[in-house]
Amino acid sequence: MKKFTFCLTLFFCLFLTVNMSAQSADVETEVTTEVAPKINSVVPVTGTEFHGTRGALIYDNGPFFNVPGSPNISLLEDQTLGMNTLGNNVNIGQTFSLADDVTLTSDYEVDAIDLYCYQTNAPNTSTVAAVYLQVWDGDPSDPGSTVIWGDLSTDLLDNTFWPDTYRHSESNPGTARAIFQSTANTTGLTLSAGTYWLEWTFMGDPAFSGPWGPPIAILGQGTTGNAMQYDGAAWTPLADSGTGDLMGAPFQMYGTEILGVNDVALDKALTLFPNPAQSEVTISNNSELSLVKAEIYNIQGRLMQTVDLSSMGQQETINVSSYSAGVYLVNIEGQNGSVTKRFVKR
Repeated sequence: MKKFTFCLTLFFCLFLTVNMSAQSADVETEVTTEVAPKINSVVPVTGTEFHGTRGALIYDNGPFFNVPGSPNISLLEDQTLGMNTLGNNVNIGQTFSLADDVTLTSDYEVDAIDLYCYQTNAPNTSTVAAVYLQVWDGDPSDPGSTVIWGDLSTDLLDNTFWPDTYRHSESNPGTARAIFQSTANTTGLTLSAGTYWLEWTFMGDPAFSGPWGPPIAILGQGTTGNAMQYDGAAWTPLADSGTGDLMGAPFQMYGTEILGVNDVALDKALTLFPNPAQSEVTISNNSELSLVKAEIYNIQGRLMQTVDLSSMGQQETINVSSYSAGVYLVNIEGQNGSVTKRFVKR
């Protein structure tokens, strides 16, 4: 991968106030012009649903870093794209929260949800003290929507750590914003197929500013979703203050798909071998059920390959020799159901 060499001199002009909704990029000028949100822009689909088994990733709303490495970097493209927002206020002490939507095509028991934040100048040891989460049955800014699970007063924090990731800008790189990954324990949350909105907020260390929520990070892409922010009085679109591009908020959901009768039959009839795989993996269809296709995803949610299974007999062998070592998910769609299997590529 191409190496980036960054300037070592850091300029941190944060424009922090108690009611500040977003943290602007470090700039040399004292005043930053904030543009209006691009409300009518086309919002790309960044979320990926996985039909997994117990404890598996079932939904990924989008990546929290866009430059992989050691460390990983969530890069604000202030020079390339003119973007300006490093993070968005998600501090329960200031009554701020974030919300983003999730659409599920199956029923799930949701065991845990990973959420992300940082506190400026905090060490790379998590400073998150609590996380709060609730689920809405629709757009929370819609007066007709209601909370169907959770609240913003019960601490759900199960685990929090630094995933070797920093948030910084092209013009002012550095290690002042260590992103923390925090897991909310959502045992007892069951969601039927449909669209929901997750709302969450954090309690951090009062010695540092924030917590701030980093947006979904995709290189070369300004508009990444349709998340919203609540300031204690009203909901507003999560938009970059420099470009007006609408942004999404990264999160991952883990749990168990509640399989229907046809899905259970499909799950029992299909196997993958060898597992781990070296260069090939074979789908075995012992009952010769009618299949449609198989889609293979890496663990980050990237679609690697689509295989036509409409004329498959008892077996279909897939070449995976070009895949990097790691875990992959195979979503197999049948005429009357679907199931996801996983395999390890060595």
